[in-house]
Amino acid sequence: MKLEKRNYYFTKILECLLENELVTTKDIAESARISEKTTRTKISEINEYLLDNELGEIQKKPRIGNWLEVDDNQRSKIKQIIYNTDELLTIQDSDERMFDVLSYIFKNRKKEIITTTMLANYLYLSTPTILKILKECEVYLNEQHITLKNTRNDGIIIFFNESNYRNVLKKIIMRSSQTKSIEKNIMDILPGIQIDKVKRIMLDVENEWKFEFSDESFYEILVYYCMAIHRCNKGTFKIDTKDLKTIEQYHEYTFAKAIFEKIEAEFNLKFSNEEVHFLVIQILCSRFLGEEVDFENKEIVTRYDARLIAFTDELIDMASTILSSDIRDDHILKNSLLNHLRSTVFRMEYGKPSSNSLLYFIKKEYKHLFRQMWSTSVLFEKYFNFKITEDELGFICLYIQAALDRKEQEYKLLIVSNHSNSMIQILIQRINKVYPEIREIKVTGSHDFNKSKYKEFGLVMSMVELPFEDERIFYIPDALNDEWLHLLSKKMKEVSLDRTKESNVFDAICHQLFDPELIFINVKCSSKKELLKIMIKRMNAKGFVTKDFEQSVFDREHATTTEIGNGIALPHGNQFYVNEPKVAIAILDKPIIWDREEVDIVFLLAMRMISKEESRQAQSFYKQYVSLVESNEKILKLKSMETNLELYRYLIR
Repeated sequence: MKLEKRNYYFTKILECLLENELVTTKDIAESARISEKTTRTKISEINEYLLDNELGEIQKKPRIGNWLEVDDNQRSKIKQIIYNTDELLTIQDSDERMFDVLSYIFKNRKKEIITTTMLANYLYLSTPTILKILKECEVYLNEQHITLKNTRNDGIIIFFNESNYRNVLKKIIMRSSQTKSIEKNIMDILPGIQIDKVKRIMLDVENEWKFEFSDESFYEILVYYCMAIHRCNKGTFKIDTKDLKTIEQYHEYTFAKAIFEKIEAEFNLKFSNEEVHFLVIQILCSRFLGEEVDFENKEIVTRYDARLIAFTDELIDMASTILSSDIRDDHILKNSLLNHLRSTVFRMEYGKPSSNSLLYFIKKEYKHLFRQMWSTSVLFEKYFNFKITEDELGFICLYIQAALDRKEQEYKLLIVSNHSNSMIQILIQRINKVYPEIREIKVTGSHDFNKSKYKEFGLVMSMVELPFEDERIFYIPDALNDEWLHLLSKKMKEVSLDRTKESNVFDAICHQLFDPELIFINVKCSSKKELLKIMIKRMNAKGFVTKDFEQSVFDREHATTTEIGNGIALPHGNQFYVNEPKVAIAILDKPIIWDREEVDIVFLLAMRMISKEESRQAQSFYKQYVSLVESNEKILKLKSMETNLELYRYLIR
């Protein structure tokens, strides 16, 4: 369509020039229905075409007009081109001609000395035209931090660093949006690349990860991988150590690594870590910046991370305003959302948002929160230019609800006193006024106080000495002195701190390991094999592991037992078959024989420890997992969970 449109304009302009001995630019513009500025540009392009093909010349004189200076033979050939053939389509705009020249230079820069005469012969253009195009190339490459020089002895040469070279080469290859043209350019500029094999590997990983790329994304990444194969370890990249730490937090890193591993095995190559980092940065940053990334710009990676942080901060700020509950200082919430949203943004960018089988229950149990949080969907469009789905919003609601639960801790106060009822009522009125977060107050006499009877009360304020110790109790010797209010405040802070310590079952870095759809409650199974197949099938369906993960789990079970005592098993598979680190949990309705012992709680681990971030995540999980199952009381707590949503909230709160 674009070429047809260009052809129409060129035809209209030439018709005006053929039909009139002298015609103004304004009259030509009105005939072609384009602006005078565009008309002048196209007249210049047509004139170069005529000169290069010896078909005459367009003359122009300011304030007078334009005319064709041709003989009868040339005029006849021009008419034939317009009306009888498609030859006019070979008239290229300046960008097309520039990319043709760059394509030739990049493809042949090491094969031979490239001269202007060679370019003129190859592209069927005059030497003056080639020199003009080379000036355009020089300006363009300079903007991309590449230097082009045309010398008498060495010909046309370019000077570059590896990242800028690949970015420009990618633009040259993808200058057409047509997939056939892109593949043709790859084979032409990167000869010897087995493009079908690379495509198959990418499709395999795409299917294993359950992603659905757009054509543009797929071919953009395809070009980068083909360049990596063609230039394997031929260039060096400079990247800051701090940037590496940032890069390895993202699932794009694991995804890119998975493709590189398959390419290495298929083509018998070994890529440097810098190759992986370069490609990940392109995938990460080009989505936000709209262009390729200059490796020499030290802020480029942190700008991606900063955008995610800014988005998370604004999301929490907006939620605080909407919900009339300030959760801005909840560091657990912020870290949890950051870890979750990294994966969310990656999936949404590449067209495969996570499904949420608990959405119905979330919308039912937290219907007001869900409706209120819909207003935050505009932030996803503002920062990432995509619309958030109900499923993804449901996951975010769970994190917000966990933060609200942490903030809205209910205090229950028991007052132990032998004072008169009037004195007690005065105390209660003061408490209600100063500490509205104390939701329930009960009064009892010292003779009636029993620890087991009032165990649901986290605060016990006593005006008399009691014959036993209890960490909940604090004494106020003088109810008429306001000092007792300070004692109450101090005790509330202690209780709040204790609750926080207890509630943080896992650090925020581990929250992304859990998924409500990987939690199975009251499972009915008769054997270890049956249970593991159920859990692995769900993991595979969600794209968290590859099809080979199952065999690696059973291979490990065959080699050694994964029973760890207290009715718990901890099976796990090979990390190389893990796409995204996850932990599946099963609470059985009754114990089964695992190997030698009965088991009724199973944690199936799909861990990766390839990146530093993944290693930190795994180490943190193992450390806190031990605390989770260290006592019978805590194990009973796990077994008391009635739904997978309840257990999920318990783990991430």
